[in-house]
Parts: sequence; structure tokens; C-alpha cells
Amino acid sequence: MPIVYAQHRPATLQQVRMHDYQAMCQAILKGDEQAADAAGMQHVRNVREAIVRRLGAPAGGEA
Repeated sequence: MPIVYAQHRPATLQQVRMHDYQAMCQAILKGDEQAADAAGMQHVRNVREAIVRRLGAPAGGEA
């Protein structure tokens, strides 16, 4: 996944990451493996959606 971060750096993606990382950390700190796994999978979906929105946005615009 690091290549995704190197290629796609819009501010909206940073916001997605921070929100998702918080959810993952909270689940880990609670010792909830299933919630941590679900949060990790949701993070991948969220990043994918943010990139797709950005690629579909008009030139020069951030989605």
C-alpha cells in the first residue's frame, strides 16, 4: 500500500487516513481483534473510494 500513498497525496486522503487510523487504534487498544480487522478492511475501502473520487474529479480539483 505505500505506493498508493506516494502516488496519491490529496488533503482529503490524509483526513481519511487519520480518521481510519483512530478507529483501528481504538479497536486495538480495546483488544478487539474483529473490530480492528474490520476497521483495517474499511480503511482500504475508504482509501480506494477517495482515490476513485479524485481520479473522477475535474482537472485541478480535489474531491
